[in-house]
Amino acid sequence: FSPERFQLFLTHKKLTSAAASVALGVSTATIDRYRNGYVAPGQSMCLLMQRTWPEWWPFLTKQTNELPEVSRGKARFD
Repeated sequence: FSPERFQLFLTHKKLTSAAASVALGVSTATIDRYRNGYVAPGQSMCLLMQRTWPEWWPFLTKQTNELPEVSRGKARFD
């Protein structure tokens, strides 16, 4: 899990910390901790993120450098 990529994901999806916290059932402060790299999500949270945003999970975990929704144009994050 990459905090930098999580921030990019939130920006690209136009999600606020509040919206992401509702989607995952955690506090806004928890999302901010993930986003700023103060703490990494635990195993159960990673599984929930993977299920909530499956198309983004490979990007968030550095399995790919391609942004999912713009992969047709082959946008990359390097």
